[in-house]
Amino acid sequence: LSPAKLSERREHSFTRFVVRSSSMEMVDDPDYHGAHVGSTVTMDTVRDIVEAARKNIALHRKYVSRILLQTKKYLERASKVVMDATVPHDGRLIVVGDTHGQLVDLLTIFDRYGLPSEQNVYVFNGDYVDRGPHGVEIVLILYAILLANPMAIFLNRGNHEQRHMNERYSFMEEVLGQYSSIEFELFVATLKYLPLVTVINNRVAVLHGGIPPYPDFDIRTMTDLAFIDPNESNEDYAETFDYILWSDPGPNNGCYPNRRGAGVEGGPDHTANFLRANDFSLIIRSHEVKDEGYEYTHGGRVLTVFSASVYCGANDNKGAVAIYDRARGALPPALPVVETYYAIATSNTSDVCRQ
Repeated sequence: LSPAKLSERREHSFTRFVVRSSSMEMVDDPDYHGAHVGSTVTMDTVRDIVEAARKNIALHRKYVSRILLQTKKYLERASKVVMDATVPHDGRLIVVGDTHGQLVDLLTIFDRYGLPSEQNVYVFNGDYVDRGPHGVEIVLILYAILLANPMAIFLNRGNHEQRHMNERYSFMEEVLGQYSSIEFELFVATLKYLPLVTVINNRVAVLHGGIPPYPDFDIRTMTDLAFIDPNESNEDYAETFDYILWSDPGPNNGCYPNRRGAGVEGGPDHTANFLRANDFSLIIRSHEVKDEGYEYTHGGRVLTVFSASVYCGANDNKGAVAIYDRARGALPPALPVVETYYAIATSNTSDVCRQ
């Protein structure tokens, strides 16, 4: 199919989807034992979805449609490429790295630190899907939280929140195995509207990969840019999106081609210039598995946080989160408290972990 015909077909599928999803009736099926999602998503709804996920009970297709459609409308209205977050005066802010479809890690984090609230704010730093088997559940739980309390959660986009990655790796197959191409199209449509950067207390930049190779780059110039998929857009700033999603910190000064084949590797001098130009004290990024779940580089100016422990079942790495907590004296520009863990197997993930 030509790109125009493919776009037309996707739009037709989405139109059918919207019509079908417009009804706010509840599912009346005696064989369905999962969570129910009304017209308004609340934190009680979130708890029900989480508990159903623990028991490996898939959310009904009608409710999946409802959450995705409401999230798309919310993100189109409220999301910016660069978002601002603040550590609560009477609470903490927790930065979570890649989860890659490993629901057991998300559940372990919530069990240890509690569900998001206005006193227990989370910043998730992308790569929710692909590789692991439960990207659908992770995205739906995070979206439900966003709908229930948008002040409690920030969702950055990672390099796997793109159509071509989902088609190449496992997320498209996962969605089609549970639902249909219509739901997959809306997953893609919502992921496109996730922010690329969250700035904490005006001092810490949280982004998935790395920084563009531009001298004195001001991250705020991106705030009002339109959301795009850098692999499907001809916009002149598509390359900037690509750099943020794919780049890594490198050991040598300067910027040079990334070994991944996408983005760049930026050296300590490049990081220092970026921090100085933006009056930041730290970059928190993810994108790379680390044995201890985290790693400081560039003289403590870059912190990598990776939250998928025992990644893909083939690594022995820990997961980690970074915590800013007023009660513990950890506020920007001071460094966060980093805590590590191995995920606690639940009934629906223990077999996957053993494999």
